[in-house]
Amino acid sequence: MSPSASSPTKMLGKQKHQPSTTRKNCCPCPGKSSEKELIPNFKSTEEFYRYLEKSKPTQLMVINFTTEWCGPCKKAKDPFEKLPDDYGDVKFAKVDVDALMNIAEELDVTMMPTFLLVKVKKLEKEHVKKDGMQGEHKGKTEPPEKEHVTKDGVQGDHKEKKEPPEKERVKILIKSYKMVELARVVGWNKETEEKLRKKIGTHR
Repeated sequence: MSPSASSPTKMLGKQKHQPSTTRKNCCPCPGKSSEKELIPNFKSTEEFYRYLEKSKPTQLMVINFTTEWCGPCKKAKDPFEKLPDDYGDVKFAKVDVDALMNIAEELDVTMMPTFLLVKVKKLEKEHVKKDGMQGEHKGKTEPPEKEHVTKDGVQGDHKEKKEPPEKERVKILIKSYKMVELARVVGWNKETEEKLRKKIGTHR
């Protein structure tokens, strides 16, 4: 195994966390603005996809798949946090692989750190379709003899639909957005840092 990358040996139990953020300077210096570009560190699937939802389709995003126990990840931490200073038009994010193994598996991330260069594609809202009959119920009135069926929720999809539960909202977000991979860089050392910068410059 390359000394510049680590492979996960176990998957920790998933917990709900709010995304943490990292500042380049922990304390604002006198006379300088404390408003700094934040690099979110996601540990929640919903928060991650909410972040994708706010991304522009043409904007490059660099995602650092990392863990707290990975040695090369620790070495990459400070250099990665400086990248927004050089690429102001690029979005940067971190994904905690121990907390979001599902996203790492979806993107075939097996080594840490892995840096994915992606752009976000919004998909058609397939969750709206019901048995291939999308839009056919629009504007139609349910026949009187069938109205009683809607009371038990069997045929109530197009009538006073309630807000879906949290898990259902996450499923909808996952189905609505796709990350299109442009390039990836695995591991961290001087060579991989230069390689990452070149790829950012190519795809930005």
